[in-house]
Amino acid sequence: MAKIILTDEERRNRRIARCKAWRERNPDKIISYNTANAEKRAIQINKWQQENKDRVKHNVREWAKANPDKVKKKKQKWYEAHKDEAKIKAAARTKVWREANTERAKKAVISWMKANPDKVKNHHAIRRARKYNVSAEKFSIKDIFDRDKWICGLCKKKVNKKLKYPHPLSASLDHILPLSLKGSHTRKNVQLAHLLCNEKAHIGGIKQTRLF
Repeated sequence: MAKIILTDEERRNRRIARCKAWRERNPDKIISYNTANAEKRAIQINKWQQENKDRVKHNVREWAKANPDKVKKKKQKWYEAHKDEAKIKAAARTKVWREANTERAKKAVISWMKANPDKVKNHHAIRRARKYNVSAEKFSIKDIFDRDKWICGLCKKKVNKKLKYPHPLSASLDHILPLSLKGSHTRKNVQLAHLLCNEKAHIGGIKQTRLF
Protein backbone atom coordinates (compact mmCIF):
# COMPACT_ATOMS: atom_id res chain seq x y z
CA MET A 1 0.00 0.00 0.00
CA ALA A 2 1.48 3.31 -1.05
CA LYS A 3 2.24 5.73 1.76
CA ILE A 4 0.19 8.95 1.63
CA ILE A 5 2.42 12.02 1.79
CA LEU A 6 0.70 15.12 3.15
CA THR A 7 1.80 18.69 2.72
CA ASP A 8 2.42 20.94 5.73
CA GLU A 9 -0.86 22.75 5.06
CA GLU A 10 -2.82 19.49 4.96
CA ARG A 11 -1.25 18.26 8.20
CA ARG A 12 -2.06 21.56 9.83
CA ASN A 13 -5.70 21.40 8.69
CA ARG A 14 -6.02 17.81 10.00
CA ARG A 15 -4.60 18.82 13.36
CA ILE A 16 -7.00 21.78 13.61
CA ALA A 17 -9.94 19.49 12.69
CA ARG A 18 -8.98 16.94 15.39
CA CYS A 19 -8.65 19.68 18.02
CA LYS A 20 -12.01 21.15 17.06
CA ALA A 21 -13.69 17.75 17.23
CA TRP A 22 -12.16 17.07 20.65
CA ARG A 23 -13.38 20.43 21.98
CA GLU A 24 -16.90 19.71 20.77
CA ARG A 25 -16.85 16.31 22.57
CA ASN A 26 -15.35 17.65 25.82
CA PRO A 27 -16.80 21.12 26.66
CA ASP A 28 -16.77 20.36 30.42
CA LYS A 29 -13.05 19.51 30.40
CA ILE A 30 -12.28 22.79 28.61
CA ILE A 31 -14.28 24.86 31.11
CA SER A 32 -12.64 23.03 34.04
CA TYR A 33 -9.15 23.53 32.59
CA ASN A 34 -9.71 27.21 31.80
CA THR A 35 -11.08 27.87 35.29
CA ALA A 36 -8.14 26.13 36.99
CA ASN A 37 -5.56 27.87 34.81
CA ALA A 38 -7.18 31.27 34.26
CA GLU A 39 -4.51 33.26 36.09
CA LYS A 40 -1.63 31.35 34.46
CA ARG A 41 -3.25 31.73 31.04
CA ALA A 42 -3.73 35.47 31.54
CA ILE A 43 -0.04 35.88 32.41
CA GLN A 44 0.96 33.91 29.30
CA ILE A 45 -1.32 35.97 27.04
CA ASN A 46 -0.06 39.23 28.52
CA LYS A 47 3.57 38.14 28.06
CA TRP A 48 2.92 37.15 24.45
CA GLN A 49 1.20 40.46 23.72
CA GLN A 50 4.12 42.41 25.20
CA GLU A 51 6.60 40.46 23.06
CA ASN A 52 4.50 40.81 19.88
CA LYS A 53 3.10 44.36 20.06
CA ASP A 54 3.37 45.03 16.33
CA ARG A 55 1.61 41.76 15.50
CA VAL A 56 -1.15 42.48 18.01
CA LYS A 57 -1.70 45.99 16.55
CA HIS A 58 -1.81 44.57 13.05
CA ASN A 59 -4.35 41.90 14.05
CA VAL A 60 -6.52 44.46 15.84
CA ARG A 61 -6.51 46.79 12.81
CA GLU A 62 -7.38 43.96 10.44
CA TRP A 63 -10.21 42.79 12.70
CA ALA A 64 -11.56 46.33 13.01
CA LYS A 65 -11.57 46.77 9.23
CA ALA A 66 -13.46 43.50 8.80
CA ASN A 67 -15.98 44.22 11.61
CA PRO A 68 -16.92 47.96 11.55
CA ASP A 69 -20.38 47.34 13.05
CA LYS A 70 -18.94 45.41 16.01
CA VAL A 71 -16.35 48.13 16.59
CA LYS A 72 -19.07 50.81 16.59
CA LYS A 73 -21.23 48.84 19.08
CA LYS A 74 -18.22 48.19 21.32
CA LYS A 75 -17.27 51.87 21.38
CA GLN A 76 -20.89 52.89 22.07
CA LYS A 77 -21.15 50.37 24.91
CA TRP A 78 -17.90 51.63 26.46
CA TYR A 79 -19.00 55.26 26.11
CA GLU A 80 -22.34 54.59 27.82
CA ALA A 81 -20.50 53.00 30.76
CA HIS A 82 -17.73 55.66 30.96
CA LYS A 83 -19.32 58.95 29.85
CA ASP A 84 -17.50 61.15 32.38
CA GLU A 85 -14.14 59.52 31.68
CA ALA A 86 -14.69 59.83 27.91
CA LYS A 87 -15.50 63.55 28.19
CA ILE A 88 -12.37 64.19 30.28
CA LYS A 89 -10.17 62.30 27.79
CA ALA A 90 -11.75 64.10 24.83
CA ALA A 91 -11.22 67.50 26.48
CA ALA A 92 -7.58 66.62 27.19
CA ARG A 93 -6.98 65.53 23.57
CA THR A 94 -8.65 68.68 22.28
CA LYS A 95 -6.50 70.87 24.54
CA VAL A 96 -3.28 69.19 23.38
CA TRP A 97 -4.32 69.54 19.71
CA ARG A 98 -5.21 73.21 20.13
CA GLU A 99 -1.88 73.97 21.77
CA ALA A 100 -0.06 72.26 18.90
CA ASN A 101 -2.26 73.83 16.18
CA THR A 102 -3.12 77.31 17.44
CA GLU A 103 -3.75 78.94 14.06
CA ARG A 104 -5.81 76.02 12.71
CA ALA A 105 -7.87 75.99 15.92
CA LYS A 106 -8.63 79.72 15.61
CA LYS A 107 -9.66 79.38 11.96
CA ALA A 108 -11.86 76.38 12.81
CA VAL A 109 -13.62 78.32 15.59
CA ILE A 110 -14.19 81.38 13.37
CA SER A 111 -15.50 79.18 10.55
CA TRP A 112 -17.87 77.36 12.92
CA MET A 113 -19.17 80.64 14.37
CA LYS A 114 -19.92 82.01 10.90
CA ALA A 115 -21.74 78.80 9.96
CA ASN A 116 -23.73 78.63 13.24
CA PRO A 117 -24.78 82.19 14.26
CA ASP A 118 -27.88 80.97 16.12
CA LYS A 119 -25.84 78.58 18.27
CA VAL A 120 -23.37 81.36 19.03
CA LYS A 121 -26.18 83.69 20.14
CA ASN A 122 -27.69 80.94 22.27
CA HIS A 123 -24.30 80.23 23.85
CA HIS A 124 -23.83 83.91 24.74
CA ALA A 125 -27.37 84.05 26.19
CA ILE A 126 -26.65 81.02 28.39
CA ARG A 127 -23.43 82.65 29.64
CA ARG A 128 -25.35 85.84 30.48
CA ALA A 129 -27.99 83.77 32.30
CA ARG A 130 -25.26 82.14 34.42
CA LYS A 131 -23.82 85.58 35.12
CA TYR A 132 -27.20 86.69 36.51
CA ASN A 133 -27.58 83.32 38.30
CA VAL A 134 -30.86 82.41 36.58
CA SER A 135 -31.96 79.14 34.98
CA ALA A 136 -30.99 78.40 31.38
CA GLU A 137 -31.61 75.63 28.88
CA LYS A 138 -30.27 74.75 25.45
CA PHE A 139 -32.61 75.12 22.50
CA SER A 140 -32.56 76.03 18.82
CA ILE A 141 -33.38 79.67 18.16
CA LYS A 142 -34.83 78.67 14.79
CA ASP A 143 -37.23 76.31 16.62
CA ILE A 144 -38.44 79.27 18.69
CA PHE A 145 -39.01 81.34 15.54
CA ASP A 146 -40.91 78.45 13.92
CA ARG A 147 -42.94 77.98 17.11
CA ASP A 148 -43.97 81.65 16.97
CA LYS A 149 -44.82 81.22 13.25
CA TRP A 150 -42.49 84.14 12.41
CA ILE A 151 -44.82 86.65 14.06
CA CYS A 152 -43.21 89.38 16.20
CA GLY A 153 -44.29 88.91 19.83
CA LEU A 154 -44.20 92.69 20.42
CA CYS A 155 -45.83 94.34 17.39
CA LYS A 156 -47.67 91.17 16.23
CA LYS A 157 -46.55 91.71 12.61
CA LYS A 158 -44.86 89.24 10.25
CA VAL A 159 -41.06 88.93 10.38
CA ASN A 160 -39.25 88.54 7.06
CA LYS A 161 -37.06 85.39 7.18
CA LYS A 162 -34.72 86.73 4.49
CA LEU A 163 -33.65 89.84 6.42
CA LYS A 164 -30.41 89.45 8.34
CA TYR A 165 -28.82 91.29 11.27
CA PRO A 166 -28.32 94.27 11.60
CA HIS A 167 -31.42 95.12 9.53
CA PRO A 168 -33.94 96.73 11.96
CA LEU A 169 -36.72 94.39 10.80
CA SER A 170 -34.64 91.19 10.99
CA ALA A 171 -35.50 88.42 13.45
CA SER A 172 -34.14 88.52 17.01
CA LEU A 173 -34.67 86.58 20.22
CA ASP A 174 -36.49 88.57 22.91
CA HIS A 175 -36.43 87.64 26.59
CA ILE A 176 -39.93 88.44 27.83
CA LEU A 177 -38.64 88.98 31.37
CA PRO A 178 -35.08 90.32 30.89
CA LEU A 179 -32.18 88.35 32.33
CA SER A 180 -31.15 91.42 34.32
CA LEU A 181 -34.54 91.24 36.07
CA LYS A 182 -34.05 87.54 36.94
CA GLY A 183 -35.80 86.27 33.83
CA SER A 184 -34.73 82.80 32.69
CA HIS A 185 -33.22 81.71 29.38
CA THR A 186 -35.91 79.10 28.77
CA ARG A 187 -38.39 78.39 25.98
CA LYS A 188 -41.33 79.84 27.89
CA ASN A 189 -39.49 83.13 28.55
CA VAL A 190 -38.36 83.84 24.97
CA GLN A 191 -40.14 84.91 21.83
CA LEU A 192 -39.48 86.12 18.30
CA ALA A 193 -39.30 89.88 17.81
CA HIS A 194 -38.14 92.36 15.20
CA LEU A 195 -34.70 93.67 16.09
CA LEU A 196 -36.08 97.22 16.23
CA CYS A 197 -39.03 96.18 18.44
CA ASN A 198 -36.65 94.30 20.72
CA GLU A 199 -34.35 97.30 21.11
CA LYS A 200 -37.30 99.62 21.86
CA ALA A 201 -38.70 97.23 24.47
CA HIS A 202 -35.28 96.68 26.05
CA ILE A 203 -35.81 99.64 28.37
CA GLY A 204 -39.49 98.83 29.00
CA GLY A 205 -41.19 96.88 31.75
CA ILE A 206 -42.09 93.23 32.27
CA LYS A 207 -43.97 91.42 29.50
CA GLN A 208 -46.27 88.43 29.76
CA THR A 209 -44.37 85.14 30.13
CA ARG A 210 -45.48 82.35 27.79
CA LEU A 211 -47.51 79.48 29.19
CA PHE A 212 -46.04 76.86 26.78
